[in-house]
Amino acid sequence: MAENLATDTDTDSNPVTCDANTEADPDFVEHYGCLYTWEEAQKVCPKGWHLPSQAEFETLINFVGNDAATSSKNLRAESFADGKDLYGFAALPAGSYANQHTGFGTYANFWSGAELNNNSAYLMFIISNGINLTTINKTYYHSVRCLKN
Repeated sequence: MAENLATDTDTDSNPVTCDANTEADPDFVEHYGCLYTWEEAQKVCPKGWHLPSQAEFETLINFVGNDAATSSKNLRAESFADGKDLYGFAALPAGSYANQHTGFGTYANFWSGAELNNNSAYLMFIISNGINLTTINKTYYHSVRCLKN
């Protein structure tokens, strides 16, 4: 997907929480999409799409740059300080939510479909000078990009 997912229902039309940092941007959902917990992220990709695996994120990162700084620069939208959108990914710095909104304008996190254990799952973390695959608590809210099957 070339933009962050912005839906308040899962694939079975059940409601899900679409968290939005409207204090930072009143039109947050329109500009940045929704932030989801990992559990909800598992259910929001449209039929025929899926959350990227850890390996699929690694493939993307390696394809777009030969180091973390280059990969980050090549996946970031112009809204990041020196970002480019060479591949149409246009990552936006929506930040995240874990008891409060943090990182708006600073970083973009995208859930993976892979979990580490019952409490943590993998995500792709993009900042202005780097990119990383890391794990984080599944109850935190992050952006979602789906990959076509």
